[in-house]
Amino acid sequence: MHLIKASVGIAGGKQCYNVVSDQLIIIDLLNSIPVANGGCREKRLSGAPRWGVCSGALHSAIVAFQSANGLSVDGHVDPGGRMIQKLNLLSLLHQDPGNLTPQFGPDLPYPIGPTGESKPPAIWRVSDLSLSGLSVVSGAGAGAYSGQIKFSHPDNGDVALSIRGSGFAAGYAGSLPLSAKGLAGSVVQFIVENFGTSLDSLPSSTLGVCYQSPPWGNALDRNAFRGVCYGGFFSEAIGVVGQAEWVLFFGIPDSFDNLLEYGNMLAGAVPVPFAMANAGLVLDAIAHAKGVALILAGGVSMNLSTGASANQFIGRIG
Repeated sequence: MHLIKASVGIAGGKQCYNVVSDQLIIIDLLNSIPVANGGCREKRLSGAPRWGVCSGALHSAIVAFQSANGLSVDGHVDPGGRMIQKLNLLSLLHQDPGNLTPQFGPDLPYPIGPTGESKPPAIWRVSDLSLSGLSVVSGAGAGAYSGQIKFSHPDNGDVALSIRGSGFAAGYAGSLPLSAKGLAGSVVQFIVENFGTSLDSLPSSTLGVCYQSPPWGNALDRNAFRGVCYGGFFSEAIGVVGQAEWVLFFGIPDSFDNLLEYGNMLAGAVPVPFAMANAGLVLDAIAHAKGVALILAGGVSMNLSTGASANQFIGRIG
């Protein structure tokens, strides 16, 4: 499936983002589809677009395709919209069978193994997630972390990458018994109850599995994990022992770098209404992620409290 990062075409008389690589994808798809189905195979479009400008020929071809396929005739193609889905479907249906790329999915056969058996593709796993960082959670707060994440595959080996990020946190912690009293004791108790720390050099263990998105499959490669990442984790601590359950979307395109600025603002404890107003940015980023990892990590920390917290994580891998 061919995906675009931003809208292509002309909407309401105004040029869309029209990223050159996105325009080339739309042109290639239209050129692979017969004119009878709304495409341009017999009257091919040129492949020399300009940044930020949808040519009259491409705009007319988009309108013609929408009209021929019962779509809303609005003159532009949106990421994840009906037109890009229809383009991919018709392009696949009209491909030369000799040039088809093997596809894997719920309704398609798995590749054939060396002994003739049908077997599913191997799964990428998360074998290590070691972070150093600090969180401040007094009911609501924030945290920032950095460290290493390692992805492992039985055939493709290991990919160890740096990971860093920050975000909003909410939770509760209660201190272990302390003998300190007075002002100094109150300060120490506040730190113990509300500050959480971790060091990537401390003993830990990680179990995780990765899935491609979309579709939900396992056809990932070694380059799929780099880029902006977004997710969250729920952490629990009892003294110096803790664990966290992660959902981490990875491989989000660099065009979503503004998501990192959003994460930094959340880490600065911006008002909740502002965070909710920018929720659309997060959803759009998730829709463009190359995959998602479900991770269980646990080990030794430097906390002296017992409690739990929900944490947002916005950052970068690689």
